[in-house]
Amino acid sequence: MILIVLSGLGLVAGLLRGGAVGNLAGIRVRYAWLPLIAFALQASFILFARDPASIPVWMRVFILLVTHAGLLSFLVLNRHLPGARLLLAGAVLNAAVMLANGGFMPVTPQALARSGHTGYIVYEDGVQYVRRSKDIVLEREDTRLWFLSDVFGIPEPLPFASNFSPGDLLIGVGAAWLTYRGLHGPARARRRDSPPLPGPAARESRGHLRSGEELRHEPGCVAHDDRPGADRPAVPGRTALQSARSDA
Repeated sequence: MILIVLSGLGLVAGLLRGGAVGNLAGIRVRYAWLPLIAFALQASFILFARDPASIPVWMRVFILLVTHAGLLSFLVLNRHLPGARLLLAGAVLNAAVMLANGGFMPVTPQALARSGHTGYIVYEDGVQYVRRSKDIVLEREDTRLWFLSDVFGIPEPLPFASNFSPGDLLIGVGAAWLTYRGLHGPARARRRDSPPLPGPAARESRGHLRSGEELRHEPGCVAHDDRPGADRPAVPGRTALQSARSDA
C-alpha cells in the first residue's frame, strides 16, 4: 500500500511541476518481463493460496529466491533509471528479512492491531498468517532481523491503513522519484548530459572565429591581415599613423 501512496505523491508532484503523463512512455525499460514473471509466481503461491501452511517452507524459500533473483536482476539491468538504486536497496532488505523468517515477512500482533488488520489473521497448525499477503505474525522476540520487518504502519483512522517495512519504504520512495522524473520526459536529461560537440562544430558554437586582432595577440598564432599596405615592412622610427599618411 505504501508503494501506491508514494507513487501517487510522485505523480501529483510531477504534474504540478509541469510534467505530462505521456512522457512516461519514453522511459527506457529493459527486460520488463522479469518483474511480471516474479509477481505472477508470488501471487500464485501466496496471494491466491487458500491454505498458507499447506505450502512447504522449502518451496516458499525456493520461490522467494527465484522471484527476488528476477527482481534484483531487473533492477540491476535498469540501474540507469531514476530511483533504481533505492528500489534495489529496498528489494535486498525485504529479501533478507524474509529469507531469515522462512519465506514470509514478519509482522507483530501489535502492529496489525494499530492498522486494524487483525481480522485478516488465519491460524494454521499453531502458526498465524495474514490472509492474502506474504506476512507471518510473530512476536518481536521471535523475529529474526526484526528491524527490517513490517515495523512501520499507517494507523487505522487514516486512509490506506497498512503495515510496511524499511525495504517497502525505500521501494516506495524510489518508485515516486521514478514517476516524478518520468513525467518530465528524457529531453531535459539529454540536454544536461549531452556530450560536447566535436572539434569544428564546437568552435563554431563558441562564436566561429575570433577577430584578427584577437588572434594576433595569441602567442604562436599567425593571422593574415588583408588591409592595404599591411604586408609592407615597417619603417623604423615611424608610427603607424605616419605610415598611413604617407601611403595616402
